[in-house]
This record gives sequence, structure tokens and C-alpha cells, in this order.
Amino acid sequence: MKNRPVRVAVAGIGGYGDQYVAALLEKGHEHSAILSAVVDPDPSLSPRLQAIKERKTPVFEDMAGALRDSPPDIFVLATPIHHHEPMTVACLEKGVSVLCEKPLCATIQEALRMLEAQQHRPGRFVSVGYQWSFSPTILSLREDISAGLMGRPLELRTVVLWPRKRSYYSRNSWAGALRLADGRWVLDSPAHNATAHYLHNMFFVLRAAWNNSSAPAEVSAFLARANPITNYDTAAMRIRTADGTTILFYSTHAVRDSVGPMFLYRFEQADVLMDSSTGGHIVARWHDGRTKDYGDPNSDQMEKLWRAVLGVRDNAPQPCAITDAVPQVLTINGAHDSMQEIAVFSQKQTQIDKYADGDQLVWVEGLAEAMLGCWQHSAMPGETDNFDWPARVGTPVRLTDYRWFPGGKQPQQA
Repeated sequence: MKNRPVRVAVAGIGGYGDQYVAALLEKGHEHSAILSAVVDPDPSLSPRLQAIKERKTPVFEDMAGALRDSPPDIFVLATPIHHHEPMTVACLEKGVSVLCEKPLCATIQEALRMLEAQQHRPGRFVSVGYQWSFSPTILSLREDISAGLMGRPLELRTVVLWPRKRSYYSRNSWAGALRLADGRWVLDSPAHNATAHYLHNMFFVLRAAWNNSSAPAEVSAFLARANPITNYDTAAMRIRTADGTTILFYSTHAVRDSVGPMFLYRFEQADVLMDSSTGGHIVARWHDGRTKDYGDPNSDQMEKLWRAVLGVRDNAPQPCAITDAVPQVLTINGAHDSMQEIAVFSQKQTQIDKYADGDQLVWVEGLAEAMLGCWQHSAMPGETDNFDWPARVGTPVRLTDYRWFPGGKQPQQA
């Protein structure tokens, strides 16, 4: 392997996958990696299709063709959520390692199938593309937490308010969807797509993994929507880990202005924060007056790709594996069980901004302030505020033995 470039194929080149294509075309030679093939049912959507063709890189409409005719060393999966599990399993069965974009998959049963497939291929890896998990900033913070330099974790809370226009939801058939027309789960939402990084990161820095002491043990959720979608665009979640830490997450697309991510991680001996006062850096402040600036976690968005290349060439460890990504999936599934009927904001609360290009932004009056208030007070909707929430928070759901979505247990076969 050290005598030739690592062959990297990319599935899904019209959206986020274009960033992988660009990185490989522009910087692949610096990392001894080449773009060996691309897969997309409509490659014309890629802004780099001409460059791909000029390099005579094979273009396939489906993964089966690429695995058969041009098998790579790594397959990057920048595909819709519902494709992650079957594509990962298909790659592993052919002996190909995987860099799977976030989130890992839609359901816990899919995650377990992915884990089983990898266990049958011990010489191959599945890396999950939460870019913060590959950042030296986050990895340094994680090491200090693991070393006990901050004491026991008490409470971690994060807020991300990112507006998304109607075009975001109309860009494909699954954006904002609970499931596809054929019944497959998608569970696309702010917490399970655009802002999933920041929910995952709270588990990641605690080294939460499948069934360990920092894994989520219980979740209660508030889920609602303002947009005409089938899933939610607004979420608040309270999670208890197996060892007693509280995790709080607040996220919405139904706001006018972008806020965050902002977080406050509280430990016995220190607080770790990222907000407007830290200039985009992550800063730890010990109770005895010491501080440490860990830096900007967004410094290199493609470190996950180059780490995967090293994983093939030099057996370099992958910071974010399947087991590291499972807690986020488990939380999302439990949140849906906690609040089985998604609430709907009233027309009286909902505003619509119209743009010259025909696009629209649906947002809820007062929601941003209410969500920020919940984050500041470590509260769930309705606990400390007077905002007119359209429903109450859902019931707590136990996650320690959760193996199947929905409900936690696989239904008995008739």
C-alpha cells in the first residue's frame, strides 16, 4: 500500500460530497491519495463533473458497479441518511473500508447491522465523518477530560439556532422527512442532520460509546415543526447518561437569525465553553482561575478524509468509529419515542419572510429567545418560561436496553 496512492471513491457528488471531490482533486497528491471513482445517479449535479471526466475518473450510477469494476481502498459515503447502512454493509462485504458522512444512520437497528458487518471484517474500518471528532482542538479537550483534569462531568448543554429556507426542504424527497414512501425511516431533522455534530460532540468528549458508562440511559424530548414537513424542525432534549451526567440539546431551523453553536460543559473543577465571548475558540476555565484555549474546532474540515487515508496506508486509528456515533442515533430514536406526536406551532406564531428569488423562510415569533432562555437555565420548554409552546415535553424513555426503533424492542414476527 505504501508504494501506491490510496484509492478513494466518493458516492454522492452533487451536494456535500463535492467537498470531498474538491479535496481529492486539489490536495490528494499531498496525502498520496487519488479519486478513483465517483457514484451518483445524476452526476450532472456535480460542479466538478468536467474535471472528473478530464482525469478519466470512472463515473458510476450505482455502488454495485463501482465495487465490481473499480473497487477502491476507501469509499466515502456522502449520500442520504437512508443509504448509509446498506452502502456501508455492501462495502464491508467487498473488503472496502468506509468513511460515512454524519449521521451514522437513521435507526439503532441499522447501526447494529453496520457494527456486525464491520466485526466480520476485522481488517477494515468504518469512520464516521463528524468533523469536530477529527479536530486537534476537540481531541485535546477529550484527552484532558479523560485524564480527569476537570473532574467529574456534571452537565453539558448546547444550543444551535440555524434558519433554513423552503429551498432547503424542497431540495430532495427526504429533507425533513420521517420516512420514505416505501416505509424506510429517514428521521431527517436539525438534530439528526445539520446540527447533529453538536449533539454527538457532547457524547464524544465524554468518550460515550455503545453501552459504556457515558452512554445515554434516558431521554425526554420536545419536538415541533413550523415548516410543512413530516418530521420536526425544532427540538429540545434532556439526556441522562448511565453515570449520571445531564446533557441538554436545543436546535431549530424555524428562526430568523443564526445563533451558535454555543455550549457550556460543566465539570466539578472547570467549565468549558464556546460562545460569542470566546471568538469561536473552545476555552476551559478552572474554578481556581486557570484557563486554557484549545483553539478553533473548525480549522480543517477535511481532516476526516486524510485520517481515513492514513487508516488504509498506515493503520492509523480512526477517532470516530461506529460505536462512537451510536449514542447520537440512540438519542434521536429515543426522542421520537418520547414525543410520538410532533407538535405544530400555530399560524398565529408563525411568520413567513419572502425573498426576491421566490424562496421563503418560515420562522416562529419569540422562539429564538425562548430556546436561548431554556439553554441559559438548563431547562426544557415550559419549565421556566412563558412562551406559548404548542405541547408539553414528552415522557422519559429508557435507552439502556434499546435495540429497535420505534419502541426499543423488535416486534414479534407473526
